[in-house]
Amino acid sequence: MHINGKALKRARLERGYSLEDVASRIAVSRQTIFNWENERSRPHPLMVRGLATVLGTSVKYLTTEEGQA
Repeated sequence: MHINGKALKRARLERGYSLEDVASRIAVSRQTIFNWENERSRPHPLMVRGLATVLGTSVKYLTTEEGQA
């Protein structure tokens, strides 16, 4: 599953979360979140669901052009 890194970062910043905040909530490293935001790696589909829950957004927002500014 391809994640829209810009959408992920935007959702994180809109909620005032640091990389560490999100990482600790889904049990990954800060570097992992950074890599997803910069599309250097892709999260497992279950992780995308967890991200959507933590960030209060939809999987669709995080994975499609809907998340583009």
